Amino acid sequence: MASFTSYDAVLTEAGYRPAEPSANAAAVDRETVAGAVCAGCGWRGLEYRPYLRFTERDGRSYRALAVCPTCGEAFEF
Repeated sequence: MASFTSYDAVLTEAGYRPAEPSANAAAVDRETVAGAVCAGCGWRGLEYRPYLRFTERDGRSYRALAVCPTCGEAFEF
């Protein structure tokens, strides 16, 4: 398991920035993690943290994290 801080550092270094891909995608992903359970501590109701990267060669790349507000563990989904 990894902490949100470590995921954030890796994604930021790779050129990703906190941003939602679209309102519809964000709504679906936010709802998905709201009912998820943390594998680290068992807390139900994770937070949605979206990241986008734009490059001329690859276009848009989207990565999303589910973050536990209790223990800080993060999971990419």
